[in-house]
Amino acid sequence: MHCNNLKYTYPAGIALILAGYFIFAQTPSLFSQITFCPFKTLTGIPCPACGSTRATSLLLQGHLREAVMLNPLVLLVHLIIPVFLFWMLYDILKGRDTFLPNLKKDWNPKVKVLVFGIILCNWIWNIYKGL
Repeated sequence: MHCNNLKYTYPAGIALILAGYFIFAQTPSLFSQITFCPFKTLTGIPCPACGSTRATSLLLQGHLREAVMLNPLVLLVHLIIPVFLFWMLYDILKGRDTFLPNLKKDWNPKVKVLVFGIILCNWIWNIYKGL
């Protein structure tokens, strides 16, 4: 068991994620204007994650369609985050350390290809729509 994960890493991770959602919820208009992307700044091409901040802001304001049209990955990410939060909380409450070790495991090659394909499709979508 990695006691430091339970004692420091998981509580800090949970706190940071919840703080991020709180800040987004309190200042949605601020984040709807942010467009900084180092990759796009250097290359002129949007990255696969371009639009994620603005899409998250839209999603938290209840504009699901607009958020998904801006960056479809935002929906997947915001479905996975609660699972991760509950998993870390479960580990803390049960005194187990399963979250990070499972994330660090080598993924099945089929899963790797699927994830790569989803990210590639999203990247093509970002380029196509001229984000």
